[in-house]
Amino acid sequence: MIVIRATADEVDLSGSPSALRQLARSIGELKTGQEYRCSADAAADPEPYERCLTGLRVAATDGPVRVSVDGALLVVEGDKSNLDRFTSFLAIEGPGTHSHYEYHEGNLYIAQDSQSLVVSCDG
Repeated sequence: MIVIRATADEVDLSGSPSALRQLARSIGELKTGQEYRCSADAAADPEPYERCLTGLRVAATDGPVRVSVDGALLVVEGDKSNLDRFTSFLAIEGPGTHSHYEYHEGNLYIAQDSQSLVVSCDG
């Protein structure tokens, strides 16, 4: 199972290597117009973040990937090719390893108003 921790400015999505690989596979199977949803462990310890979210919704839409929080859900939406790029950030292994998914000037694949996301491997 994944855990999604959040503050107003940043989100951390964490899971075991197998959970992150499964998430990447599920997102990779999306076709334009489809959504993938999964629950997250909302009872996990949110530290050092403020709260845990209850789930994830990924939508294959159009444009660059936008990461946002909608209520208690982490929402990731963008076109298929950009979602495929997003899944590469889920390909981390080993306890304590992580990657950062965030917009930087000139990046055409991540929306400028996308929320910063840290992907962490629990082990």
